[in-house]
Amino acid sequence: MPSTKYKSKNRGIHKKAARGLLHTLIPHKGNGYRPHLIRPLGLLLVLAAVLALQFLAITPKVGSVKGAATDFSRQSLLDETNKVRESSGAPLLNLNDKLNSAAGLKARDILVRQYWAHVAPDGTTPWYWFREVNYRYDFAAENLAKGFQTPLGVVAAWMDFEEHRNNMLSQDYQDVGFGVAEGTLNGEQTTVVVAMYGSPIGDPVVSGSEVLATNDGSMNPITRFGVGLQSLGPFTLGSIALLSLTIVVGLLAHAFRDKLPAPMRKSWKRHHGLYTAILTAGLVTAIILLYGGGQIL
Repeated sequence: MPSTKYKSKNRGIHKKAARGLLHTLIPHKGNGYRPHLIRPLGLLLVLAAVLALQFLAITPKVGSVKGAATDFSRQSLLDETNKVRESSGAPLLNLNDKLNSAAGLKARDILVRQYWAHVAPDGTTPWYWFREVNYRYDFAAENLAKGFQTPLGVVAAWMDFEEHRNNMLSQDYQDVGFGVAEGTLNGEQTTVVVAMYGSPIGDPVVSGSEVLATNDGSMNPITRFGVGLQSLGPFTLGSIALLSLTIVVGLLAHAFRDKLPAPMRKSWKRHHGLYTAILTAGLVTAIILLYGGGQIL
């Protein structure tokens, strides 16, 4: 059983930690209504942490050609896809070896021939790859993505667009295959993800169909921002979380600006919290636009 002295020491540590958080994050009389996080030293430490996280984000893993750590596997893509199908009431898809091969061939072809489209420059359609692996189908569809760092980000982006979402959730499909290829596309290091959905030939009376998402890659700024956010990896998301906390603390400090010491209330420092929040929000936007290079087709 812990001694009274040990308990007292623990309580003392907890009190110091709570007091430190209070001084760091919350404007109050004890810190002069200037949280330590948005003072020069605090901001310098935030910037150092962000730079460290971004360095980790762009450091490639051994054997990876992409300037960011990616963790794609067919099983992880299947798991994320089946999660959204299950939540929508659709039956789960089966991972099909032939479609895996077809999607892998398409992903490599995109990098070898340097195009970003469902149809290759010479007119080769996605259905060519189905035939190459002898997958005969009643229904077939294809989704493409590039520049994402997690399977969750890919699936979330596909869910944001009606045509891609329909391909993922349609009950016309029983099988799916995924292809992932890393390399240079149009001068940029990236990861290409291809999903091919199919339903094998069954009832000969059923009229089949082939479906391509019609999105041409153009997005309005809000959608571009959202897809960019979904394409970020964990280290970059950690940076954004830290910067978002800084924004909140800055806005809190601005709300208490009338309680600042008189000399500060008469200078530009009266609005130091607001300036900090605005500049930090600009940095967050820049990081998302710079590192959030995800695109779907």
